Amino acid sequence: MQSITAFLEWLQASSLAVFIHKKAWAFTTIEVVHVFAISLVLGTISIVDLRLLGLASTKRPFAELSRQVLPFTWAAFAVAVIAGLLLFISRATEYFVNTVFWIKMSVIVLAGINMMIFEFI
Repeated sequence: MQSITAFLEWLQASSLAVFIHKKAWAFTTIEVVHVFAISLVLGTISIVDLRLLGLASTKRPFAELSRQVLPFTWAAFAVAVIAGLLLFISRATEYFVNTVFWIKMSVIVLAGINMMIFEFI
């Protein structure tokens, strides 16, 4: 556990992390990108789910809809992860011990697994 703490402290002390932490505009900008990307993930997944439930775009073949929408989902997911990592490094030691952070990480892992199963199986 001590090595994890040392790593998190080193990460948090990096010049990028300090910049993000010290400049309110940087943190806020990254946070806006993060929230926008998460919203895009949820929105595109909702489009696919509503089609699967037969509540929207019923005249459009599912394969066509998913082929057009899911690349945006994957791209938004990647942007959300990158922005989230940038936010994390700015306060790594605080976030690492936060229960809500770990709940969020668990949900993200489950969502990622669900996306991979849906996409590849």
